[in-house]
Amino acid sequence: TGKEPAVARTAARALVGSSPGGVAALAAGTGKEAHSLARLALAQFALEDGRPLEAIQHLDWSIITGMDRDVVAQVGLIEAAYATSAPVAADPAAAGHDDDDERRFISPPDMEAARNALGLPASAELERVQPAELTVADFAARYFRAGRPVVIAGAASNWPALQRWADLAYFVRVCGHRVVPVEIGSTKAGRSWREQGMSVGDFVAQHLLPSSAADRDPAKRPLAPELVAYCAQHPLFEQVRALEQDF
Repeated sequence: TGKEPAVARTAARALVGSSPGGVAALAAGTGKEAHSLARLALAQFALEDGRPLEAIQHLDWSIITGMDRDVVAQVGLIEAAYATSAPVAADPAAAGHDDDDERRFISPPDMEAARNALGLPASAELERVQPAELTVADFAARYFRAGRPVVIAGAASNWPALQRWADLAYFVRVCGHRVVPVEIGSTKAGRSWREQGMSVGDFVAQHLLPSSAADRDPAKRPLAPELVAYCAQHPLFEQVRALEQDF
């Protein structure tokens, strides 16, 4: 009849819109497969309409409901074909920070204070080895199975993440448009805890920036439960391959 594409678009949007529970409801298995298929259809429609960013976000929702390497690969192809990373990266201030916003720079944690608070020995008291001196088998036998703490000095010194991830604007530039599952609230706050999908840009602006500000000013601690958020229990690097390259 020629009306099938329009009907399919309407049905897919209706199915996606009928999942107000977000990630938590989908994780429980409620319409999970149908939701994923609807997102795949909406991604196709968005591509046909010339909206690659919207297509990627629909594919992200499909990935969140069930990690599929084929879908992850399709996201990479779309990003490469449409060069979506560049236009998204152009305006980090859109996420609530700019070059003059000190909150975007993450302060290194005081590890010694943390160890002291937990009653752990100072790191200077721990055995230290160089990565070249230790094989996986040695580590398993000498430390892991024996329950002995050890510092593998400099093991991560060549990771680009050490420099890049200290600036929250980096995440906005590289993957601000990607949708990830976020746990919001505190288990101590009871019903305030929830899980939802949001863009990395929104996650930075709404949660990571306030947390960074509180790290700089203890008077802002503790954070309100609605500001506490984590991207947890999710294979993020399998979904967002651009971050995987930082290790």
